[in-house]
Amino acid sequence: MKKYLSTLTAWGLSFGYAVGWGAFVMPGTSFLPGAGPAGTVIGIFLGGLAMSVIAWNYHQLVVRHQCSGGAFNYAQDAFRADHGFLVAWFLILAYLAILWANATALVLVARNTLGNFLQFGFHYRVVAFDVYFGEALFSALAIAIVGILCLFRKRLASRVNLALVVLFSLGLVFLFALGLSRLHGNFHCFAPAFSPLSHQNSLVQTIGILGMMPWAFIGFEAISNSSAEFSFSPRLTFRVMLGAIIAASLAYTLLALLPIMAMPPECPSWPEYISKFRSLGGYDTLPTLGATSRLLGPAGIKIFFVLMLSATLTGIFGAIIALSRLLHGLAEEKVLPAWFAKLNSDGTPQNAIFAIVCVSLVVPFLGRTAISWPIDVSSVGVAIAYCVCSAAVFRFARAQRDTLSLVTGFGGCLFAILFFAVRMFPNYQAGGHLAAESYLLLALWCILGFILYRHIFQHARERFGHSTIVWLAVVVLIFCSSFLWSHLKMQEAIKNAGDNITSFYEKMHYGEHYPLETAQIEREHRFMSGQLKRLDSKLLEYDIVQIFLLVLTLALIFSLYRTQQQREKILEIARAKAEDSNKAKSTFLSNMSHDIRTPMNAIIGYTELAKRKGVTEENLREYLKKIEASSHHLLALVNDVLEMSRIESGKMELEPTQINLKRLLAEVKDMFATQMSVKKIDFTVDVTKVQNACVVCDKNRLNRMLLNLISNAYKFTPEGGRISITVIQTGTIGTNAGIYVFRVKDTGIGMSKAFAAKVFDAFERERNAEAGEVQGTGLGMAITKCIVDLMQGEISVDTEQGKGTEFTIVLTLPYAEEVVEDEARQSETPAAVQHDFTSRRVLLVDDNEINRDIATAILTDAGFEVDPAENGQVAVEKIAQGGIGFYDIILMDVQMPIMNGYEATRAIRGMNIKGLSDIPIIALSANAFESDVRDALAAGMNAHVAKPIRIPELMSKLGELLANQPLRKRPPLAQERRSGTSAILMNRPLSPQALFQTLKGIGCDIDGTLSSTFMGNEKFYLKMFAKLAGNTALERMHKALEAKDANALFEASHELKGVYANLGLTPLYEPCAEIVEIARAGGLDGVEELLEPLDALHSEVVSLANSQIVAPSS
Repeated sequence: MKKYLSTLTAWGLSFGYAVGWGAFVMPGTSFLPGAGPAGTVIGIFLGGLAMSVIAWNYHQLVVRHQCSGGAFNYAQDAFRADHGFLVAWFLILAYLAILWANATALVLVARNTLGNFLQFGFHYRVVAFDVYFGEALFSALAIAIVGILCLFRKRLASRVNLALVVLFSLGLVFLFALGLSRLHGNFHCFAPAFSPLSHQNSLVQTIGILGMMPWAFIGFEAISNSSAEFSFSPRLTFRVMLGAIIAASLAYTLLALLPIMAMPPECPSWPEYISKFRSLGGYDTLPTLGATSRLLGPAGIKIFFVLMLSATLTGIFGAIIALSRLLHGLAEEKVLPAWFAKLNSDGTPQNAIFAIVCVSLVVPFLGRTAISWPIDVSSVGVAIAYCVCSAAVFRFARAQRDTLSLVTGFGGCLFAILFFAVRMFPNYQAGGHLAAESYLLLALWCILGFILYRHIFQHARERFGHSTIVWLAVVVLIFCSSFLWSHLKMQEAIKNAGDNITSFYEKMHYGEHYPLETAQIEREHRFMSGQLKRLDSKLLEYDIVQIFLLVLTLALIFSLYRTQQQREKILEIARAKAEDSNKAKSTFLSNMSHDIRTPMNAIIGYTELAKRKGVTEENLREYLKKIEASSHHLLALVNDVLEMSRIESGKMELEPTQINLKRLLAEVKDMFATQMSVKKIDFTVDVTKVQNACVVCDKNRLNRMLLNLISNAYKFTPEGGRISITVIQTGTIGTNAGIYVFRVKDTGIGMSKAFAAKVFDAFERERNAEAGEVQGTGLGMAITKCIVDLMQGEISVDTEQGKGTEFTIVLTLPYAEEVVEDEARQSETPAAVQHDFTSRRVLLVDDNEINRDIATAILTDAGFEVDPAENGQVAVEKIAQGGIGFYDIILMDVQMPIMNGYEATRAIRGMNIKGLSDIPIIALSANAFESDVRDALAAGMNAHVAKPIRIPELMSKLGELLANQPLRKRPPLAQERRSGTSAILMNRPLSPQALFQTLKGIGCDIDGTLSSTFMGNEKFYLKMFAKLAGNTALERMHKALEAKDANALFEASHELKGVYANLGLTPLYEPCAEIVEIARAGGLDGVEELLEPLDALHSEVVSLANSQIVAPSS
């Protein structure tokens, strides 16, 4: 939709729609009889204040969401589509009612100013209203002309409307100033201040006026439906609405006081004038018109005609524009047929306006009496809309901790509820109640809404039908309306019966020649009237009790239904999760090969280069750096594979660190360089337009996004093609963050438009001849989109088949301090040598003997004196026995039998002995998610190191925690306590060549494990491998499965997973890791199928340790 509304034209629409014809009629017919001049002014002021609160709430929603559809979209955003439909349905009736009221008011304008000039053509009566063809044609032509302007020249329409508003405002000010001049400073004419006609106290009178304000101000908020067409900042919306409310308040106030300032000479006071103005005839049947004629004579009639015509036309302009945008918004959201959403070349919803005008052209021929019923109902519907929109603001403000909007949202709800109650229920206000027919219309409109909702619900079940309470409220409204209609009709019938009885009684007396005296007749009338009022009051009390019991019953039924529904929903979700869990994991793990191959290719490629003859030390160091970078990428991938369930459940978390974007892109380029050159692809990385390279970002997630995009580009780009990565810093946000655009462009096969639209959906792949040979999971782009969303960024794709594809990611990243160069750190001595751990003593707590032996070797090589413990309970006992200063630090495994690492840490921290309870503790865990790190810190641990252990990271953590610890003199550990090795480890001779060759043959990563975990020590690896023969974890897993004990299965499989990981037994580690995740979730499904191949591989590996290895020759 094209932007065309300025602040001035928007104000004109808001003000013009809020006043309309009612500004000339209501002051004399409703305001003054109900509350007098003082009550009217106070009520209008309070109403304007309440509307200002509502305006602020609408302003907040417009700033949040500029759209056609206004309140429908706001309610849908804050709650559900059901709330949006409820609000929209009542607003449609309200906007139609105001449109028809203004259109048919033109008949009143004509009759009161032009007499019978337009009363030609056929004539008939509808509900006691005379319809003349000429008058109806006049109204229909006005609708048609305004509709055509709005349809084809919306900018001109807004300016014409503004001109009419200005004309009306200037004329009104002129009339009021003229009336004020007649008083000559004498304001006695305004006495009494409140109305003696309503028989209510001043407070009730004022509340009565306040209750009319939603009807009086209807339309000021309608510009929210056109917020998508604002040519000004949406942050100015409140000022525009507030200006309209102030202007409307003044207009109603001035027109309410005008008849008092120019009363007929025969009326000494305003109450006398207002009580009999209908019987005076002539222009005084409309007090504002009578006042104008007395002020200006015959010319005043013409001026009044122009002013009332202007005000009425502004109401028609506002109604057509607001309602057409609301219908367009509903069609865009697929609530109404798409036909209503069609726009013309001017960006105007042409079909919506056409439908409104066509329906409205018939209305003038139906008379005006029937139109008063939807006008009555409109105030109830608008109060509902105000309440829901204020509740939406309250909900958003509570989430954002916005105190002002929190107060206005709550206040708006209270005002709306007050407006609703005052207009809905009889005898709650001085001005009476809705007509009986209005209550019936309200009930029928609700039922019609149910019928339309049922149709929508059948075609959009995923969006609708989630808020039962909304439709319970509508049911209550239907019952209340029907009861009140029944009550008023019964009241009318009783009154008629009483009048008939009185008439019959009087006639009987005259017939028997006993005529009643006037005083006696009046007493009997008063008596009958009093009895009827008491009867009416009793009937109302009975109706209220009946309504209360019905509402209470419905509430109880709804409560039971909702509880049952929630239980069924919980069971359904649990069932769906149980069914999908194993399927999602197995499918995902089996299809992730293409993402893992990329860093593996780099590792293998650089390893082959390093093995060539004549490689210099400098080249070798460079290859090792690139191998390390690729291995880090691989580790990140493995972590993401294990975290896929968290992505799907929305629990994936970012781990921001300080990074250097230029260096990160250089690493990415190195990782892909080999395979790009093999395929003869021109591969470039350009970061020259990045001014601030040091940022705070999740490095692993950013790497993952780039890896996915570049891998896809590589797969779908033929030999000799081009792939470019460009990073541009396009702007800054203050001094703390920058906007970075990442582009990955290739000259590959491209994508079809149909596939490009769903490229970010999980498991989606292009189905064509060219892409058919390329393997992939269809998950890479889905994960990338998930990460981009988590980083609050944007991702888009531009592609064309046969020409290539370009992915663009836009991220806002905070600046960081200068990042220390990795090369500088790596060129120094290894972390294990940087710190002197000689004479330091560590308590190593791990239930797995192989893990203990590996860690013991690493720590001993670094200078530590190591004391092992097999579980948390033993560790706590050793701490207590050793006393203060016996140990410098503790390395604590997390998952252990008897007492786990968390429990042991809490027990140590609970000793409350300085020197014992504050001893540093580092968690050692195969669980390396951010939540696991938080759990470790929450338990009282000082740091967390993930398994398999990276020696530099472990040494760095040890160095940090021991930097300020003094060295202590203490007796050495007993030999048996220092030793963590078994007899088989000390005595069994093994041949590395036969073992390694056989293990590699079944897919084990022996080279990587020897390098990263055992520091190239083959002998030590053989000793650890020999211990696998005595491990009973697999046997315990079978027993746990037979006993259906998921906890025991988890403990045993977790232990065995760690052993496999440390020894590089990848084919055994993978099924074991799946079993761990199944058992962690408390399940057993699928474990037996995973154990079968695991048993076979485990037996083969154990047989290698027991029988197939020969002693090395001397």
